[in-house]
This record gives sequence, structure tokens and C-alpha cells, in this order.
Amino acid sequence: MWTFSAAAPRLNVENIRPIAHTPRTDRPFGIPSTGHLPALPTAWLDRYEFVTSMPVIGQGAYGTVYQVRCRHSLQPFACKVMQRHFLETRGMGAQIGAEISTMKHASASCRVVRLLEFAEERGLIFLVLELCPFGNLLHELGAHPGGFLPEERVRRCAEHLLQGLMDLHSFGILHRDIKMENLLVATGGSVKITDFGWATTIQQQARTDLAGSFHAMAPEILRGEPQTAAVDVWSAGIVLFHVAVGRPLLSVDIGDESTALTVRRRRLLCEIQRLCPLQPAARPAHVSESCWDLIRWLLTLAVAARPTASQALTHKWLTSTPGFHPTCGPALSKLSTATPTSSSLSSLRSSMASETALSL
Repeated sequence: MWTFSAAAPRLNVENIRPIAHTPRTDRPFGIPSTGHLPALPTAWLDRYEFVTSMPVIGQGAYGTVYQVRCRHSLQPFACKVMQRHFLETRGMGAQIGAEISTMKHASASCRVVRLLEFAEERGLIFLVLELCPFGNLLHELGAHPGGFLPEERVRRCAEHLLQGLMDLHSFGILHRDIKMENLLVATGGSVKITDFGWATTIQQQARTDLAGSFHAMAPEILRGEPQTAAVDVWSAGIVLFHVAVGRPLLSVDIGDESTALTVRRRRLLCEIQRLCPLQPAARPAHVSESCWDLIRWLLTLAVAARPTASQALTHKWLTSTPGFHPTCGPALSKLSTATPTSSSLSSLRSSMASETALSL
């Protein structure tokens, strides 16, 4: 497991509780209800078992997350279960292979939720993941009476998030969906990146498609411009604004799915132009000038002037903290500061392409 400096602030576990499951009615067809657990893959039966006291820890539109544990060590893990037919009927069958391949590469970073193994049996896809028992940053934020996180906690979140992005970008990966819900809180308060459904590789021919969650999208994505690592940095700024201030930066109503995409994009871009760059007068009293300055830097409108994740980690608000560590550990220090080579990117793209084409 990962260690923290003695000087680093720790998550107040008195305020945060492991997330309880709330049943949903839009469960994907083929995924068992909370009262009926799916059978684990045959090859796993001698190693894993469900934690019957709290078997379901999360449920979304595309799958269910169960809690399992190792039969021998009793160490708990998360097990995400998805139905292949459900994904394929929605045009997402190929995407899951690419997502798994990306997660395998991204798991080299200690700031990413680790994918331990995966299997497919009886039409169900199983992913065993590192367990983050305290939910996501939105859950943590909701547990604070003031509606915002203490600045020392915000600083730690910023450090972990930017370290994770620095690693991903050095691996040649763009996440493209950094948001509160995709940042999980592990034991000890470590923040980890998850959900690589929108991820892609850094390519010579940059992507221009719409990707991510509207209110966290960088302005260049909304304009249909080429996407670089800067899109993740913008989204990091959106997250840090939310946890530091206590509300989302963008709250404009963009309509529902029946609203034309051009209208939704235009409303968001107008709101971004109105609010950014952040002005000193807009800073809440409980947010320090130095913290505000970092968030303002991350939310730079011009892509060329926006910092990289590694540059952002040099900001005085982070480096002045006792116990600050620019990387997760010595094993990742070279990877985290490296520029992805053409051969490494080619290898990642080939791996993603081959795993996308194969049945898992």
C-alpha cells in the first residue's frame, strides 16, 4: 500500500463513512439484483468470495460494483461486473476492450485505481479493482458541514490529482473525463483516478470529438478543437474550484438530451468566457490567495498558456508544504517526468487496438 508523509494531513474518517448502496431501477439487463449475486468466474472461485455483509458498493448505468475479498488473506477488493450484450447494443462493445487496456497501462501509477485482473464468462465481464472504501470526492465534500473542504485537504487532493495526471500523460494517455465522481478516496485519504471510458492516447492526429462530462469539459473540447493533455488540466481546475469554494464553477442550465448540442456547447462557452480568467474579487474569504492563484492558472483559457500537470506541481502553494512529494515514489520519478516516446505511444496504441478487437 501507499505511504504518506507524517506531516501530510489525513482524511478525517470521523466525517467520511464507507459508501452504502442505494438500489437503482435502471440496472442493466443481465446484472443480478442486490439480492442475487452473480457467480464469479470459475477460475476465481478458489481465490475470491463476495463480502456478504456489504456485497454491493456501487451501481451505475453500465454495471454494478461488488465487494469481494481474497479467500486466503481476506483483503477486500472491488469487482465491477458488466454485461457484454448490454454494452454492444449501445455501440460500446469495442470501447470496453480499449478501456481495460488503458487501465492496465495506467495502473503503473499509484494515483490511479489499480486494475488487478479481468475475465469474461457467461456473457459477463468482471474487473477486479483496488477498493477505495470512502467513495468519491463528491461524497467527501457532502460530509463537510461548511460545504467545502479545508484548504490543507484541498492541497492534498491537488497534489494527488496532478501527480496522477502527470503519470498518465507521461504514459501517453489522456483521461478526458476528470470530475469529482471519477476521483475516489482510498484508505488514508489518498485520491485516485478511475473510469477510463473516455480515455485515448496522445496522438499525432489529435482527437476533436466531444468527450467527457459537459460542465468539466475544457473550452477547446466544446469548440471541437484538437485535444492535448491540457484538457485534463482544465478539468482538474474545475474539480479544485469545486472542493475549495464549495460549489461548481459552472452552473448554467444547458438543457437535457433533447437540447441541440450546439446550444449546449454555446451556453457553456458563454459561461466560461464570463467567469474566466478568475478575478481576485471573486475569491471567497476562506480560500487563500495562493490557492486561488493555482486554480486560476489551471483554468487558463489559452491552451498554450495553460500549465502542464508537472508545471502545476511546481506552484508555490504546493511546494511550500512540508512533506510535499512531486511523485508517488522513486519507482515512478523517471516515468512521471518523461515525455512519451513515439515507440511507447505506438506500443500503447497497438495494445489498445488488439484488445479492442478481441473478445476479453
